[in-house]
Amino acid sequence: MAAISLTKVEQSAPALVNLYKSAAVSLAKHGLEGQRAAVYLVVDYSGSMKPYYQDGSVQALADRVLGLSAHLDDDGRVPVVFFSTDIDAVTEIALADHQGRIERIVAGLGHMGRTSYHLAMDAVID
Repeated sequence: MAAISLTKVEQSAPALVNLYKSAAVSLAKHGLEGQRAAVYLVVDYSGSMKPYYQDGSVQALADRVLGLSAHLDDDGRVPVVFFSTDIDAVTEIALADHQGRIERIVAGLGHMGRTSYHLAMDAVID
């Protein structure tokens, strides 16, 4: 059974219903339905990623992660770590406020830096 019901997703994030359903199929296919896990999204904010922020790919990824997370974690939120040369932001994206959330977060970030993966992993572990 999913951590968050389809009804709740329909009410709080109707745009994510198809992603939620797709995640259910994938989890079942791999024998993982009913499992619980904390889900984090760690996003590269380096210069090479600029086109993916501009074309909505990063938002689409965040939406997919939310659809998956609703099956694994019952709080309806996914912690998000943006990293480049440093940790640029540690925030969250939620079912009830997901549309355009990546754009709003990025609007408050500074210059895109270089890629330092270890800092992002340290932030998630911490």
